[in-house]
Amino acid sequence: MKRESALVFFLSLVCLLTASAAQSSGKMSAAAESKTASLEERYIETRDGFISRFSKTVDPAEEDPALAELERRMRMIVGPVRIEGFPEQGRINLPTLRPEPRFAQVDGLRFDSGGEALVVTTEGLLELYLAERPELPEGLEELSRNGDFYRLVFHADAGVLLYAEIPVRSGEGRSFARAFLGVGTQEIGPFIPDELFVFVVKGNRVLLVSSPAAVAITEIPECRSEWDRFAKKRAEVLDVYRTSQLKDRKAFEDSLRYGEQGFEAYHRCYEREVANQPFFTALKKQAQAIADRLRKD
Repeated sequence: MKRESALVFFLSLVCLLTASAAQSSGKMSAAAESKTASLEERYIETRDGFISRFSKTVDPAEEDPALAELERRMRMIVGPVRIEGFPEQGRINLPTLRPEPRFAQVDGLRFDSGGEALVVTTEGLLELYLAERPELPEGLEELSRNGDFYRLVFHADAGVLLYAEIPVRSGEGRSFARAFLGVGTQEIGPFIPDELFVFVVKGNRVLLVSSPAAVAITEIPECRSEWDRFAKKRAEVLDVYRTSQLKDRKAFEDSLRYGEQGFEAYHRCYEREVANQPFFTALKKQAQAIADRLRKD
């Protein structure tokens, strides 16, 4: 009996030690995974802490060290970036941590070369950013077609109007690419688009480029006629508004409506007619070349 009791005790001890070791190993593995997975979350927590701090009265000189700390963390998240035509040393894509017009740009590393700008972020970081922006699409496909998203990436002080998609080849697997012809502006109007926006997903990275069109984009007469048709109506109701000594509220609202309708018609025309223009082939080559450069990283 004593021998059996000793054997039972020994076996129980072995099971207990094995279970304890497995549990400890599991905790260590989970901790390691948590450490890797939480790099982006810890960045957001640190960023939000700085934003909360700078929303109060703080010495402006303290903002630069805060941005430098966020830039250091961002380099750890994004990793090395080697894109042909861009410097290897990027900077944080946040102009400021203070609540002002340039505030709340997309988190990532920015690289500038001549007139081109490259911003690199990760899907995980972008997901956390989008969770704070319910006005933006959640899916990458929809996001790649959203002008306001490109504003938050590239143009802190102006909106982005996307006129037409420029076809580019997508990569294999989950990788895909989109390119658009657009313009950065603070107003709506018959502005000739002169900028390419390229969106590429490769692995867990999201790479975005803003580049001036390498070919001259000419006015499309059909589109200008669409704008002029509504501009005439707008001018007529503005005359009514002025004659009323600025009291005819309906005339004023009609003028705004005709302006918006005119731009919508101009925009739809560009989307419909751009592929028929002499400059379109050169635009496609430029957009594809940018997408190919991004995929080589």
